[in-house]
Amino acid sequence: MSQKTAVAVPRMASTILLLARNLRPTTACGDTGGAPENDIHVLMMKRHSKARFLPSVYVFPGGGVDVVDYAVAREYLSRHYDVQTPPTAAVPPTSPSPFLESTVTASPAEAETAAWACRVGALRELAEETACVLRRDATVCTAAEWKARRTTPNEGAASPGVYDVEVTPSLRPVARFVTPSRYKYRYDTYFYAALVKGAAQALPLVAQASEVADLVWVSPLQALRRHDSPSDAFSLAPPTFLLLHALSRQPSYAALAETWTTTLPAPASSTHSASAVTRVGTLPYSSVLPCIESDSRVTQEQPLIEDIVLPAHYLYEKGWSEPEGAYRFRGAALGEATHMIRLWVGSHWAQKLKDGSVDPSKTASRELVH
Repeated sequence: MSQKTAVAVPRMASTILLLARNLRPTTACGDTGGAPENDIHVLMMKRHSKARFLPSVYVFPGGGVDVVDYAVAREYLSRHYDVQTPPTAAVPPTSPSPFLESTVTASPAEAETAAWACRVGALRELAEETACVLRRDATVCTAAEWKARRTTPNEGAASPGVYDVEVTPSLRPVARFVTPSRYKYRYDTYFYAALVKGAAQALPLVAQASEVADLVWVSPLQALRRHDSPSDAFSLAPPTFLLLHALSRQPSYAALAETWTTTLPAPASSTHSASAVTRVGTLPYSSVLPCIESDSRVTQEQPLIEDIVLPAHYLYEKGWSEPEGAYRFRGAALGEATHMIRLWVGSHWAQKLKDGSVDPSKTASRELVH
């Protein structure tokens, strides 16, 4: 296979949905007929315009997972959950890259450790990109405050970086998406969520100038409406859009907190459990989520249309995925081009689109209204 047609191996990556209670939510539905706004706030950042992946797009804090994250996760799992993984299991010592690569051949312990490395990476990236540290008591502090506390007994002593490694068990896995194979840069990304206590929005944030153009606390509904507006440069990639859409449908911050307090993460469908990695050590549940790689193709029509096929239950949380069917929504901005997404939920759509038994332009699709 030539270098031009070779499919890039995705790097492991992770991102964190930091969720706080919005003390002043609005309740109006507006003229769209969509849902009223709940009281959930999520921290988002705008990627730098010169970023090689998703430039100028709003995302959740996160990034590539590196070998050090894996080492921290391996030590933590060994110490707390009796999960034993060889030190060189993730990346050979001679590897020229400091990043983890996605693999489907890992043992259960290695796969679990990689998933936990993604937790560590999400916390590290949160601190690096926003100067915000999530603490084990579910509050947040500045990176400067955390560094000062590290000299205090039992506060930060076990964390090798500017993050609290003891927070890792509280991160809740909500999704795992792999960049489609047609892209030059690909990532196998775990999406984690964490509920924050107190007025997190009052914390002064410092954006990492080389990577972050903007930091904002925003309600999921407001983020979606800004994305839908042609006059607003608040652009979202499909996975981010779908997660915000799911969050916008939650009744309230309190309801979400109650659900997550009383239930462990579990597959949204029984079909997921068959492919999930078996629990290892004394872990209460497996953090290894099914790989969701969309079947993605772009038409040459104007406006530009991207067809994305996702399996049913593409999000891990029960009730978060849209039912099987055809949908449409505005895509991320691609320069001056208008970009539209046709979303096909249900794996059976892939073959129908491929063999031409379905004409996308003539198939009724429901707009995801906000």
